[in-house]
Amino acid sequence: MKTKKYITYVLSLAAFIIIITSIWIMKYFDNPTFEQILYHIYTPIKGTDLRIIFDYCVYCLSVPTIIILLLFIFRKKINNILSKKILMNVILTFSIIAFIGSIYICLNHIGCIAYFTVQKEESTFIEENYIEPANVKLSFPKKKRNLVVLYLESMESSFSDTKKGGLFKTNYIPNLTKLANDNISFSDSKKLGGAKWIYGTGWTTAGLVNTIAGIPIKTPFSGDAANENPFSFPKIITLGEILDEAGYKEKLIMGSEADFGGISDFFTKHGNFEIYDIKTAKKTGFFDNNSSPWGLQDRALLELAKEDLTNLSKSDEPFYYNIITIDTHAPKGYTSKDCKDNYKDKYANALSCSDLHISEFINWLTEQEFYDNTTIVIMGDHLSMNGDFFNKVNTDNRRIYNAFINSAVETKNIKNREYYQMDYFPTILASIGVKIEGNRLALGTNLFSDEKTLIEKYTYENVNTELSKYSKFYNSNILY
Repeated sequence: MKTKKYITYVLSLAAFIIIITSIWIMKYFDNPTFEQILYHIYTPIKGTDLRIIFDYCVYCLSVPTIIILLLFIFRKKINNILSKKILMNVILTFSIIAFIGSIYICLNHIGCIAYFTVQKEESTFIEENYIEPANVKLSFPKKKRNLVVLYLESMESSFSDTKKGGLFKTNYIPNLTKLANDNISFSDSKKLGGAKWIYGTGWTTAGLVNTIAGIPIKTPFSGDAANENPFSFPKIITLGEILDEAGYKEKLIMGSEADFGGISDFFTKHGNFEIYDIKTAKKTGFFDNNSSPWGLQDRALLELAKEDLTNLSKSDEPFYYNIITIDTHAPKGYTSKDCKDNYKDKYANALSCSDLHISEFINWLTEQEFYDNTTIVIMGDHLSMNGDFFNKVNTDNRRIYNAFINSAVETKNIKNREYYQMDYFPTILASIGVKIEGNRLALGTNLFSDEKTLIEKYTYENVNTELSKYSKFYNSNILY
């Protein structure tokens, strides 16, 4: 009888924890794909925001702890109830059902069941549409242009107001909206829009790989064995390698740890990047007065970028400079002291503050002597994971922000374009004046050309479905 009691306690408690954890994941990460979860299991956890761990403990462990305390306090009364054999068996059976049910609900919510279901099907879509960059003729202009790319954490065009193309009554990013409208910003509508989420995207590392390599991130959970570092991508050629070979000086700066999500590993293996992150800032003492709960404040990071770019511009070599911001990370973001709290919502204030910092930085860039020969690309790395922020709006048309400033080429074909982040790989190259034979690289299409994107050619639904399936070609020719 005692064994049954203990089993009942354990199963009931485990069911509670699993259910609450499932709800927490949905709430904190806004319906992540199982692919995303697998990726972060494979890659280093260094640099993880400690607030996430703290929030999990508070949200997911507090309720079970209270339950344990109540069971302990009322253990005599509970024992009297469970002393009846028939009732004990009924409660035990219910506990087993609850435990199994909680596992199913959790796995279903995070897409685990759907993942393994679709992995049974093999797709040849990637094999049939992948264009090997090594086989494409790339022609650089005689005077090579500098390239500055800003990856804005979780930045969506959706944060603008409905009149401009966003989803809200208030425009939380007025300066970024103006930058997009005054320059080139590819949109899926007649108004402000952007790239669509698609399978193999959705988190920071994926956003980086999508845009500079033109491929999705697919985890090797089935098919070929995954007994080695699964995301080194040794065979692919990226924007980093192309520009390194063309004589560009390359640098990446970010406010969090570059080790997180395998970012540093990817950049060091695909190009000749100097990397500056929170660890570097701590070594130099720069972090001491410029920290945020996550890492290094964007305000400080952009000031550092000004100094770097000024020094890089003195060289005869062109430069490729990446900036990854962090202040607008979900769930609450970070608002620096130099920004006002214009809204009751903390995340709204973080968006507004980031909007101000980025616009000031772009204004500074336009006043520099090297600006005339510099292309600036601003884009969100993925859709925001703050699902609560979108509770009161229709989320069907959420899009990732983009703006191409001072591009070497122009096009009128920027509206009503159906595309994803992988199209940025050839598009960024085109923006600095590189002519691309066939206007295709990897799974990306040059948006400055009249070539149809894969989504425009095959429809979003079909492409999304095919990318989710098992691909032997991807595992053999891209991943390993």
